[in-house]
Amino acid sequence: YPTSTVWVKHFDLETSRSNPATKKRIETRVLVKTDTGSYGVSYRWNEAQTEAYLVEDAGTEFDLAIDDHGTPHTQHWQIPGRSSCLTCHTPQAGHALSFNTRQLNLNNTINGYSGNQLDTLAANNFLANTPDPVATLSRHIRPEETQYPLEQRARSYFAVNCAYCHQAGGTGAGSWDGREHLTLEQTNLINGVAESNGDNPLNKYIVPGDTTHSIVLNRMAATNGFGRMPPLGSTEVDPANIQLITEWINSDLPNRPLYDQWRDTFFTANDPNGIKTADPDHDGMSNYDEYLLGSSPLSGSGSWQASIANGSLQFLRKSHRYYAIQTTDNLGNWQPWSIPAIDSNYQSS
Repeated sequence: YPTSTVWVKHFDLETSRSNPATKKRIETRVLVKTDTGSYGVSYRWNEAQTEAYLVEDAGTEFDLAIDDHGTPHTQHWQIPGRSSCLTCHTPQAGHALSFNTRQLNLNNTINGYSGNQLDTLAANNFLANTPDPVATLSRHIRPEETQYPLEQRARSYFAVNCAYCHQAGGTGAGSWDGREHLTLEQTNLINGVAESNGDNPLNKYIVPGDTTHSIVLNRMAATNGFGRMPPLGSTEVDPANIQLITEWINSDLPNRPLYDQWRDTFFTANDPNGIKTADPDHDGMSNYDEYLLGSSPLSGSGSWQASIANGSLQFLRKSHRYYAIQTTDNLGNWQPWSIPAIDSNYQSS
C-alpha cells in the first residue's frame, strides 16, 4: 500500500442483542501506513456519543452491560495498546488485516455506490490495476452459507481469523498456516504437532473425528484447559464458527484422506512408486493427479474426463477440489471464464 494510506475501523455494539436500536459507539481504530511499516491508534467514544478521545499508548479495558436476549451479561472490552496492534498488523499480514481480494469480493453500499466492493474501488480509482471480473475471483465463504462445503467455510474462517499470525514468517506460535490458497496438506493442520499440547501427545492441531484432542477448536472455545484464541481484540466466544469447525472435524474430515493416507492404500511403506510424481501405471498421470481425481494409480484407466455434447460441457466434480473453467481463442492465452452462474469458489484442495 502507498505510504500515508489510512484505514479506519469503527466498532458499534448492540447493548441489547439483536436490537439495532440499542447500537452504541464504542471505539474507532486508525491504522496508518508508513515508509517502513505501519502504526495504529485507538479512540474511545464518550457516554454521550458525541466525541471520541485518543486512548493512551498502553490501551485500556472496561466492562459493558449487555442484555443477551433477556439475560444480563457483562462483556469485557479491550482496546489494545499501540504495541499490541503491531502483534498482528505486520508486513507478513499485509498491515491492514483482511483488506484483500477474498475479503473485499462482496456486494455492499458505500457512500451511495452499490455493488461489488472491488468494482467500486476500481471505479473510483483506488486500485492501480484493473481487476479480473469479480465472478472469476475468489472470496471468503461465511459459516451460514451452507450451500458451500464444510471445508471451504472452515478454511475461510481460519484465513480471516487466524492466518494473519499463523502463516510462514508470522507472529503466531506453532507451525500451522491458515492461508486459504494452500492445500489442506500444506497447512499442517491435520494431526500437526503443536509446540504447546497441554502435556498430552494426543492433542494435535486438528484430529479428524476427535474434537477433544483438536487444539485449534479448543483454543476457539477456551475448553479442555486451553486459553482462548485470538488473544487480542476479542473476548467473546464465537458459537457459530465453533459449531462449524466441530462439524468439519466430526462429519467431513474422517472421510477426507490426505495424500499419505491415500498412498498407503496402494503402496507399501518406502515404495518409490508411491511418491507424488511417480506414474507407475504409465497412463500419463502422476500419483498426485490420480489422488486428486480419485482414480487408481495402478490400473491405467478410470481417469477423470470432461465431455461436450449438445452444446453442454459436463465433468464430475470431486469433493474437496477446486475447479475453474478457462477459455482461449489461440490455445495459448487462457483466461478465466466470467459466468456468475458458475460456482468458481469451491477452492478447498
